[in-house]
Amino acid sequence: MRGLAKKGLLKRFDYLSTVSGGGYVGVSFGRLFGKGISAEEVERGVESERSIWLWWLRANGRYLMPSGGGGRADPSD
Repeated sequence: MRGLAKKGLLKRFDYLSTVSGGGYVGVSFGRLFGKGISAEEVERGVESERSIWLWWLRANGRYLMPSGGGGRADPSD
């Protein structure tokens, strides 16, 4: 998402479809537009190194990979 925003392409999308874990990102991204913010403002916010949206995703998405991203999950869980 950040890569598309940095290239100015994110605001060109009319429709976003997600599958599996992508729904988490897709729903939170769509919510940004529900606040009456323009596509250009959303794009600037997503591309920023200090993006509050990306911070929020990282801070609240631990349930997607409780064991972290670097290793395998314990098969006994």
